Amino acid sequence: KDIKSVIQSQGISYFPLICGSIYFARNNEISRKIFGFAKSMVKDYDSIGLVRLRNQENEEPLMAISMANFNQVPIGDFGNLKADRMFYQYLSSNVLKGKARLWSKTLPVSEYSTLMSSEPLIVHYNGAHADHFEYLSEVTRLIKTYKNHWNHSVTNLFVFLFITIPGRSKILMKQLFRPIYRLAFGYREVKLSNRL
Repeated sequence: KDIKSVIQSQGISYFPLICGSIYFARNNEISRKIFGFAKSMVKDYDSIGLVRLRNQENEEPLMAISMANFNQVPIGDFGNLKADRMFYQYLSSNVLKGKARLWSKTLPVSEYSTLMSSEPLIVHYNGAHADHFEYLSEVTRLIKTYKNHWNHSVTNLFVFLFITIPGRSKILMKQLFRPIYRLAFGYREVKLSNRL
C-alpha cells in the first residue's frame, strides 16, 4: 500500500515495477535464490503491507522485493517483447501471422506506461480483455488451425465473420444506445468479474 515503507522495512533500495504475465529466468543459482526468497515471504505478505489480488497473495510484489534483495533488475521492455492490452486503446493482431500492434491516442495509465504504440511478440490480455472478442479471435485461430487443422485463410475468414464483426458491432451498438438506455433505465449494476 505504501512502496516507501515496503522499501524501508525490507531493506532494499529500489522496487522494480513488474507485470508478471510472463517470467523468463535462467536456471542458475541467483534465479533459484530469488524464487526461493519470494516464496519464503508469502507467509509475511500482509504484514509487509502488500495488497492482495482477488483475495490472494500476488507474486509480482514478492518477485520485485526478492529481485531488489539480490540486486537484480528486470530487463526493460520497450514494447517489443510484451504489451499489456489494458494500457492501450486499440489493438490489431493475428497470432497466425505473428503480428500485433497496440496503440493509443492518449495515455490512459501514464504511471505504468508512456508508450503510445507497441509491436510486441506477446500480447497480454489483462483482466476483462480476456473475455473480449479480441482474445477470443486469437484463441479461435489457434484452435481451428492447430487442433482442427484448418487452412490459415479459412480460419482468418471464419474469425472475421463470426467473431470480429459481431464483437465490433456489439461495441458500436453499446456506444450508440448507451445514452438512451441510461436515460430510460439508469445505470446497470456492475457485474462481478469472473477473475475475482
